[in-house]
Amino acid sequence: ISQRDNGAAAHYLLGRTFEKLKDDANATAQFSQFIRILQEDSSQRQDVPLEWIGDAQEKLTKGN
Repeated sequence: ISQRDNGAAAHYLLGRTFEKLKDDANATAQFSQFIRILQEDSSQRQDVPLEWIGDAQEKLTKGN
């Protein structure tokens, strides 16, 4: 993240890490950032599996 803070994949993976650490607030923030980046830069969609997008959207909609 410190190297490329606009990299969507890094935010998703960091969100998953926070999720495993049971830090829901930071996990949600990272998933939100992940989705925001994809919305702003659609070229990054090719860098992430579609499952990640669905997973993040589901977590944001239903909560962690």
